[in-house]
Amino acid sequence: MKLLQHLYTLLLSLSPRLFVVAIAPLALLLLVGIRTFEVEDLPSIEGQSVQAATLPEVSTAKPRSSVKSVSFPDKRREIYVNLKAALVIDNNSGSSLYAFSADSVRPVASISKLISAITLLDMGFKRDSIVTITRADARRSSKSKLRRGDRIEAGDLLYVALIGSDNRAIRALGRTFGGSIEGFAKKMNATCQRIGMRHTKMLEPSGLNKGNVSNATDCALLVNYALKYKEIVRASSKKSYKFAVTNKRGKGLYRRVITTNRLVHSRYKTLVGKTGFILASDYCLATILENKKGERLTVVALGAPRSSIRFKEARRLADYGFRKLRKSRKLSSSSL
Repeated sequence: MKLLQHLYTLLLSLSPRLFVVAIAPLALLLLVGIRTFEVEDLPSIEGQSVQAATLPEVSTAKPRSSVKSVSFPDKRREIYVNLKAALVIDNNSGSSLYAFSADSVRPVASISKLISAITLLDMGFKRDSIVTITRADARRSSKSKLRRGDRIEAGDLLYVALIGSDNRAIRALGRTFGGSIEGFAKKMNATCQRIGMRHTKMLEPSGLNKGNVSNATDCALLVNYALKYKEIVRASSKKSYKFAVTNKRGKGLYRRVITTNRLVHSRYKTLVGKTGFILASDYCLATILENKKGERLTVVALGAPRSSIRFKEARRLADYGFRKLRKSRKLSSSSL
């Protein structure tokens, strides 16, 4: 111990240059004699500081994974997005270009309306049928262009539901053609089974119920299946929609809804797209985008903290995906 104290006193008396020369061999001995570790190897505890001196020895053996196999395992995160879950798929090859918590089941809000639309179209609902908005349709849906007692054609209601994400419109359609909201929900779940959405469950047509749950993988299946329906494709690309209404006083009116999907204003063409938001889901989007070369990507962005971030991150994911496709083309052409 006294030897160490004398050595410490001697080192302090040296000039800075001589101190570096003297300390280097000692540092080398310490590196050889002491097993080192990196902070990244240690378990991180959010909000807590961990003292290195009190950490237990970290085992180098790989732990056995308890995670079950998923359809799209998380890719190495080359970009970080402010989302709870995300997925990017190359529609040409069907391969995943980016995946983050893609199989995490969570509320998906008004993305549910795509399932409702497919269910209605498969039922062959009569587009020229006149549907009246009731008190039950208007419950808990204050933001709507529709009023109680309004009479609208069913075909117009479908567009209002898809473009303006109108809850009253889709409730009225589900109630009218499903017999009841519960009866229509059963038909929606049958649609999910037919599509192959194994992790999706629907309780009602609008998505206001947080029990309407799915994951990014199933949402990707949904938007690709929706490509088969002309009405859905047409509605997805519209920036607004004007429709005729007869109010409860018998007066004929025209009203207009604006799209909730800001990506229709981007440089990419929106083939299919649906937004969603409730408090339990945060802001969501599932879409298929096409660039000027005709390449298509499926982009799913779930759980953004704000509406603007939802679209910002979806654009970033699309840019990232198309950039990867471009790099892949260059590599393949250079190898020829």
